Amino acid sequence: MLIFYGVLLNNMKILEKEFKSHGYNFKQVIREKDIAVYFKTKLNTEIENWEVIKVQSHNGYAIAGLDFPPSETFPSSSAWGNLGWSYQTREEAMEKFNKLLSEKDIPKKRGRPRKMIDKDFYSSIILL
Repeated sequence: MLIFYGVLLNNMKILEKEFKSHGYNFKQVIREKDIAVYFKTKLNTEIENWEVIKVQSHNGYAIAGLDFPPSETFPSSSAWGNLGWSYQTREEAMEKFNKLLSEKDIPKKRGRPRKMIDKDFYSSIILL
């Protein structure tokens, strides 16, 4: 699948490789599927860290007469820790990135987990 960053692809705006937000510069270092690593620096300071995210998306919506097209997004702040993580070093960020990618390769089991039956309990029941 070809990805053109910051433009529409299949009618969805893709996350940009570089952008500024809330006083920080973000630069994408690597992306595989929906997992990405961004290098984050605070404007006019030496503060820097790394963010690993599971890229989120929405199908578009309208608020107060304004239309928002389908887009990829960073996880919300309330989802941080579940869909996004901050690290102090590149090594820590890449470790999380690789872990998330390997988890995506593991097929998920479908359905509910089976309940274990206590055979001793059922063998002790006398049917009337």
